[in-house]
Amino acid sequence: MLDKMKLNLTYFNKFMNKHPYTILLQGKINEETLNLWIKNHSESKVVLSIWEDEDLSNYDIPTNWKVVLNKYPLVRFRKEANLDYQIITTLAGLKEVDDMWVIKMRTDEYYSKLDKVFDKMKSNPEKIVSSSMFFREYGMYKFHCSDKLLGGSV
Repeated sequence: MLDKMKLNLTYFNKFMNKHPYTILLQGKINEETLNLWIKNHSESKVVLSIWEDEDLSNYDIPTNWKVVLNKYPLVRFRKEANLDYQIITTLAGLKEVDDMWVIKMRTDEYYSKLDKVFDKMKSNPEKIVSSSMFFREYGMYKFHCSDKLLGGSV
């Protein structure tokens, strides 16, 4: 069973490295999920866009990953929501992406089937691929796009 898991991980890492996209992880770190990203995507192109007060000393961040440390905003767009936090870390991370394609996820979640997301992105490059969680009409916004997973061209 363990050999089969290693074989699947090897295949997955090879798949990740042969496609021209970057994984952008943004937000506040969750230890368990960041360790999963490191374990399963150490060879992948990853931008980790986090806050300046995050302590990375307990993590073995791969040398090929780019780490972006962000300052907290002095003025919050909306104190009861974290939209401005997401915008800051996502935009700062996007500035470090060298590929045409990017899949953006939060640092407190982990997804393993990114090949399906990439195929969707390539099939319609003019659109953004989003997870369906929390995709709904929301107040003053016509659509409230999920922040869980977003993919598309940079």
